[in-house]
Amino acid sequence: MTKPIVSVIVPVLNEACFIEDMVASVLNQKQEKYELELLLIDGGSTDGTREKIIALQAKHCIVKLIDNDKRITPAAFNKGITHATGEYIAILGAHSKYDSNYIDACLEELWANNCAGCSGKVEVAKDEKSLQSILIHCLLTSDFGVSNKSFRTSKEGVGEQCPYPVFKKSIFSEVGFYNEMLSRNQDNDMNYRIRQRGYNLYYTHRVTAYYYPKQTLAELMKYAFVTGRWNAISLRLSPNSMASRHVIPFVFVASIVTCLVASLACIFISPPFAIVFFLLALLIILLHLILGVIATIKCYLRTKVLSAITLPFLFFAFHFCYGWGTTRGLFIRPR
Repeated sequence: MTKPIVSVIVPVLNEACFIEDMVASVLNQKQEKYELELLLIDGGSTDGTREKIIALQAKHCIVKLIDNDKRITPAAFNKGITHATGEYIAILGAHSKYDSNYIDACLEELWANNCAGCSGKVEVAKDEKSLQSILIHCLLTSDFGVSNKSFRTSKEGVGEQCPYPVFKKSIFSEVGFYNEMLSRNQDNDMNYRIRQRGYNLYYTHRVTAYYYPKQTLAELMKYAFVTGRWNAISLRLSPNSMASRHVIPFVFVASIVTCLVASLACIFISPPFAIVFFLLALLIILLHLILGVIATIKCYLRTKVLSAITLPFLFFAFHFCYGWGTTRGLFIRPR
């Protein structure tokens, strides 16, 4: 009996620090039930990533290097799907490593639950020697930091997303390819279209993908801003694929800014109201910090990391950057 082929698609761009470990974790997958091909879709790396991939090609015939002239993630996905020879598509990330039975377990759950796609649990990895990495891990694994619906905190079962999915390739014949106007949130859009066709997506905790996020707080805040900006663009291009949690940071920032602007305006019109609006802005900030303290206590009890005492301010900065990005994104015309 011929075993099915799983085509693993990984977009890469300047991933020299991660590429070898990621490829090794894919090549080490248990393959008793399927055969594997690995398509690395490169967007023009200049840091030595391509040279490392070429060296890996020489050792492993299943590794293939494909150029992504458009240099954006959804174009890499689409190019990979076009070149894939497998009956199943696994869309994985270069900043991650995977349990050796990751694909195997996802296939089993996909078949058992009759789903269009299945993903394993995502665990945020950290560098124990880096204080910033530890704080980032605390923030990104907190329900308050990223919501309890984030792929980093989601519960097992049928859900609305698949962060590192194994899909039936045939699904793309029905719903189409990834939207290349969405450099971010293209997965939200795809998952929504799949669910609209009546298919389920499954999230299993049997296996884990270990995701390496930004490793400095400055990079994390930039990530929050860019993600927030793309949320605004996504709300225009694919509004139904976005959830309420994607706009909460915007509401938070807009409330503070509105109160402060109203306070300044009222200085010349009605000074008592200026004080009211200013106090209201302070109240919103204070409530956020109180919720941040509660989340920090939970984090400390879980991790025993003393430096977590700074988290209330990091939560605030993260959410403000995220919401400010959405605010800016409202005035950006998608290309």
